[in-house]
Amino acid sequence: NGTLFLRNNNTTAAYGSAFSTGAGSYTQVSNLLTDLNLGQTTNVNLSSTSKLDVLGALTVSSGTLSSNGAIVLKSNASSTARIANSAGSISGDTTSERYVANNGWHFTGTVFPSQTITEWRDDIWTQGPMPGVQTYNPGYNTSMIFGYDQDNDDVIPFVGGTTRGWVVPTTSSVEQYKGYRVLINGGQTLDNRGTYTMEPSPIALNYNPSSAYAGWNLVMNPHLSAVNTSGFTWGAGVQQVVVIWNPVTSQYQYSGTLGGLTGVTLNTGITPIASGQSFFVKCTSASTLTIPQTARASTSGTFLRTSQEGQNALEIRIKNQSSKFDACLLQFVEGSQIGYETDLDATKFTNPDVNVYTVVNNDRLAINAMPFEGEQMIVNLGYSVDDGGTYGFQFDGLSFLNFTGDIVTGK
Repeated sequence: NGTLFLRNNNTTAAYGSAFSTGAGSYTQVSNLLTDLNLGQTTNVNLSSTSKLDVLGALTVSSGTLSSNGAIVLKSNASSTARIANSAGSISGDTTSERYVANNGWHFTGTVFPSQTITEWRDDIWTQGPMPGVQTYNPGYNTSMIFGYDQDNDDVIPFVGGTTRGWVVPTTSSVEQYKGYRVLINGGQTLDNRGTYTMEPSPIALNYNPSSAYAGWNLVMNPHLSAVNTSGFTWGAGVQQVVVIWNPVTSQYQYSGTLGGLTGVTLNTGITPIASGQSFFVKCTSASTLTIPQTARASTSGTFLRTSQEGQNALEIRIKNQSSKFDACLLQFVEGSQIGYETDLDATKFTNPDVNVYTVVNNDRLAINAMPFEGEQMIVNLGYSVDDGGTYGFQFDGLSFLNFTGDIVTGK
């Protein structure tokens, strides 16, 4: 339950140190910290046929740790191992695990280059019209793996209801840092294997102004660690809120750092974003999203599950009698503009069944910051439901509507 330190600060060459794993051996540690350049040489020699399981945090303070295919970052129902902020690097293949608790469609991908769908076949059942699957079947409706393309307007009803853009991969490749929607049964562990980059390059974001879903990109958390959106570097024209699918509630959740709504979450957004998690990012021009090491969180994060956080804005919910709901946020922010702003607002990404949003200049917004222009203001509200029944509206946090005087909730 502690930390194995592979380091020394001896000044005499005769007193170096070494850690080795023999062929076919198995070692399990909670935390592992290597400092290979401190003092005299510390040698770490891992046999390619050995296995070194890390349950907590792996830190490479200096030098290059050669994994040689032996290191496995373990994941289970209670926690997932992570690579902590490191000045050093890791060479050779590393295996990262991601335990999936719930049945359904999950947003995931890989942080490693040159991976294929065939590498998921030992973990989950793969099916569809692309190469590399266990069961080949033509057509969209058989696929268990989808990518996302803002230019695709085909209807795939059971993979996202009213939201289009889903595409079946045409090759067996799983593209590094790109997100995929994968059907996974609960209680399974998905693993990926490859060479890990401590400091990933900026993720390219595509934008096609003529697309019905212009600027939406499904991308991958590039770290083997949970990350906080507060550490993201948003390129020009990039919306500063990410959108994550929750298979338990069958709705999209929002997490980010908008100017007027620092640390905002919506629909009990997932924070921090776990390793192995992919998410939607929207841009208004071709741009980049940079997630540096400094964005890494000190916890393992919660993969595709919810966490409750408070708001500092008015939350408007539409809810039915079985408590199925969707929500949007509204706040009056000094210096904001009426209309969509990437640093203050978040565009609505449509759920398959229940939706609520504010409408400004024909833009549907899940999160809306507006200037206060007096009690005569009217904010348009839109909603959609797929199922019949009785629905009601719920307003939480009216006190957060700053700049206002008396608020009449009956209007």
